[in-house]
Amino acid sequence: MMPDSRSVGLYEKYRVDRVDGHPIGRCIVLELADPNSWNALLEWADSVAIDGYEILAEDVRASVSHEMGKGAAETGDTDA
Repeated sequence: MMPDSRSVGLYEKYRVDRVDGHPIGRCIVLELADPNSWNALLEWADSVAIDGYEILAEDVRASVSHEMGKGAAETGDTDA
């Protein structure tokens, strides 16, 4: 059994592979369902948009917005 993740910090929890088989460096996985990831993902979307990846940025923003809406629906908070 894994210890409570609040007491261990950053640790290897996921194995990430590229679909095309190319090697990949260390990764940090942010789950869309985790409200703690939303601000980081939105900032990342802004950054990649500046680099010309506007479609990717819009997809990420839409995904985060969708998750935020799901959270509001579950709690009954319609102001989200």
